[in-house]
Amino acid sequence: MDGQELQAFIDGYNAAWNDHDVEAIVSMHTEDSVFENHVTGDVNIGREQIGHAITSIFAVFPDLSFEARRSYIAERTREP
Repeated sequence: MDGQELQAFIDGYNAAWNDHDVEAIVSMHTEDSVFENHVTGDVNIGREQIGHAITSIFAVFPDLSFEARRSYIAERTREP
């Protein structure tokens, strides 16, 4: 994935969170993704658990939104 593709993914993920679109958020995770809620300490693994966690977050915080301040993306260099 190059920098532009990564930025598009990040933008889509952020937009899904701000739209409270649980289905879109979950679709950007894999079955072995780990989502840790640093407030509660809950660890959720896989799309189903992540979907339940995010649904719960939106229930508790119905006005939750995020605003990006800065984004730094650099091409990764590979050693030979």
